[in-house]
Amino acid sequence: MHIRPETPADFAMLNTLHIRAFGNHFNEAALVALLRTRVGYDPELSLVAEINGQVVGHAMFNPLKMLIHRQEIRAVNLAPLAVHPDYQKQGIGDALMRKGHQIAQEQGYELSILLGHPTYYPRFGYVTHTFGTSSIEITTQDLETISLETSPPLPDDVPVLAELYMSNEQNVDLTLIPEATLAEWLSPNTAIPCTVYRHNGEIVGYTRGTAEDVRLFLARDDKSARAIAKYLAEDRQKITLPLHPKSSPANAFSEIAQATAWDAGMICPLRDGSVVHDYLSEIAASKLVGRVIWFSVFDIA
Repeated sequence: MHIRPETPADFAMLNTLHIRAFGNHFNEAALVALLRTRVGYDPELSLVAEINGQVVGHAMFNPLKMLIHRQEIRAVNLAPLAVHPDYQKQGIGDALMRKGHQIAQEQGYELSILLGHPTYYPRFGYVTHTFGTSSIEITTQDLETISLETSPPLPDDVPVLAELYMSNEQNVDLTLIPEATLAEWLSPNTAIPCTVYRHNGEIVGYTRGTAEDVRLFLARDDKSARAIAKYLAEDRQKITLPLHPKSSPANAFSEIAQATAWDAGMICPLRDGSVVHDYLSEIAASKLVGRVIWFSVFDIA
């Protein structure tokens, strides 16, 4: 078996590989294509396994930036990992993962993060229950309103939205940092609206998702948070927002946000002496867990 970085000549074969590996469904193949359009994409971390010249496996380690305890670090996200059905259970996925970790370490990345099977990945150094989801269910009846204008995100909005995200999420124990591109603030899934909210011409918030499934909620201040929640809920008496207890908009509501760790939410430290180990020690001591809001490209899967 030979493992090497992917090239454009591989894209068609890898498209077929992912379709076959994921039960003849197209979503993972489409996700791979979208991940290649991210600013951080690095073909050196998108690895192909060959046997006798035939492409039989693929592991994509996506470079990203994260905040852990307000410290920015470089990380990779393993997604997806695929092996052709005819070649599974032969150690190909294991070899791809080990090679990806080696390259990421050499390039100075501090951790690898993924959502995956909790009995498979720990043998490669991944720790389960290291991040999860968070939410707050609020009653909308008594929330005040302000005049809001709404629109889809535009290129000129991106710097303001990126700053808004950081001000909202900087105190969360672990969180991803979005890229400063328009695509990061749109969704490839047409059923998931992305909305910028303005008051008196100034951006005061952003949401990704519908009232039944809010995937990202940002607000400039408490008053804006309550008004946007009321607007998004329409005539619903309650709405659930994906806010962490340490997200600043959570302070706008009387209800208490909750964070829950996933057994599938895993981190693998790639460097000794990193803030990553401090975070994992806190998780082991049952302190508050961080949560990940995935890139909008994952809406396709």
